[in-house]
Amino acid sequence: MRGLLQTIAGVLCCVGLLTGCERSTPESPAPPAQSTTPTDEERASVRDLVSGRSQPAASEMTGLPPGHPPIDNIDLTAQAPPSTAGRLTYTIPESWTETPVSSSVREAQYALPKSEGDAVDGELIVFYFGTGGAGGVDANIERWVGQFRTAEGGPIPEGGYSRRAFEVNELTVAFVEVEGTYNDGMAVGRDSADQENFRLLGAIVATPVGPWYFKGVGPSRTMQEQRENFLAFVQTMKFETP
Repeated sequence: MRGLLQTIAGVLCCVGLLTGCERSTPESPAPPAQSTTPTDEERASVRDLVSGRSQPAASEMTGLPPGHPPIDNIDLTAQAPPSTAGRLTYTIPESWTETPVSSSVREAQYALPKSEGDAVDGELIVFYFGTGGAGGVDANIERWVGQFRTAEGGPIPEGGYSRRAFEVNELTVAFVEVEGTYNDGMAVGRDSADQENFRLLGAIVATPVGPWYFKGVGPSRTMQEQRENFLAFVQTMKFETP
């Protein structure tokens, strides 16, 4: 009997040991579930991005190296306007002679042969100041006319000179003609600043790269005889691109 009890006690002990061996280490508690509801700050950030108020920095889009100066103010999405290249070309009459320019602001200049009885040749001066021009058509015509005076010494009155516009090879030309006592205010090396009985033939040609100015001045008889050549010269003008 005593042996039987000992046997039963041994069996129960083994069962207890087996049960203890199967007990696993308690698992760590799972982290609380993340909320999928966006915060107010996240909602505001999304609204700003969609509306364009929040944009990535230019350095982030271009991959600039560390320490590079910020270029956030540059609009990388903007395209530079297409550049217009080209130049005005023309053909001068055979009787005209190209002469060295006497000023750095002159593009070119030509001598127009004087008529019999006149003391000096006429002169054609070519100016080009780039796309910005030099004050516009009206301002330059007013300045040219303002360099002349009547025989009485007064300013040339409105209607006392000729002005018209026409097209030449798809270019707009403003043509002006005025006569009187001429003084351009730059009489360096002349015996007299005033040039009596002078005439101006002027043309301002609008091109895609800015206006060109052609100012022809000389004794009235000479410029009157060169008038046909001057207008034929203007008709040769073309704007040529590379």
